Amino acid sequence: TMLTAVGLFGFSISKNIYMMFFFTLFLGFGAGAIDAALNNYVAIHYKASHMNFLHCFYGIGVTLSPYLMSLSLKNRSWQSGYRWAFIIQLVITIIAFVSLPLWRKNDDSAETAGKTTRKNTLTQLIKLPGVKSTWLVLFGSCSLEYVSGTWSSSFLVNSRGLAVDKAALFVTVYYGGMALGRFVSGVLSSKFKPQQIIAVGTIIIIPAIALVVQPFVP
Repeated sequence: TMLTAVGLFGFSISKNIYMMFFFTLFLGFGAGAIDAALNNYVAIHYKASHMNFLHCFYGIGVTLSPYLMSLSLKNRSWQSGYRWAFIIQLVITIIAFVSLPLWRKNDDSAETAGKTTRKNTLTQLIKLPGVKSTWLVLFGSCSLEYVSGTWSSSFLVNSRGLAVDKAALFVTVYYGGMALGRFVSGVLSSKFKPQQIIAVGTIIIIPAIALVVQPFVP
């Protein structure tokens, strides 16, 4: 979390593209560490519903972030938007640091409850049934999420001729829908199996992609 805060602060003071390249390293390392560590922690200590709610709030943050940047662009500059993001991230870092004893307490409880649990090596994990298909699903979902989030606005402006503000609105709706979908998944995870929820999501995504790639009707 601190690494991402440093990266955001670096963006807010960057004067050229090379400085941004440098501070992007902090953002990348920090985001990767948060994704891997936090997802692993929640998967071990909590239920599937909690994991979905966690990602739901991620979606809410991503949905609100364009408004924060738009306010910064209207009043000052894009650097001030990253400065506000840095302040928010710094507050989260402080909260995470202060709450470290609670995290350790959960770790101790998990270790006490799972003394007889045997840890598998990476080779053993690969041989477990369902692991490879899970990796494939994760690869596909992450690819779809990041490609859509990164390139949708450019695609809508350059290929479909939408105005920049309307394209940004569509991307915001996309992230809002993602947050809503994860909230619904969290509610339904106690009644349906993960495979069923993934299947329903796939059924919804396929026609949505087909609609996006079709040219707009004049």
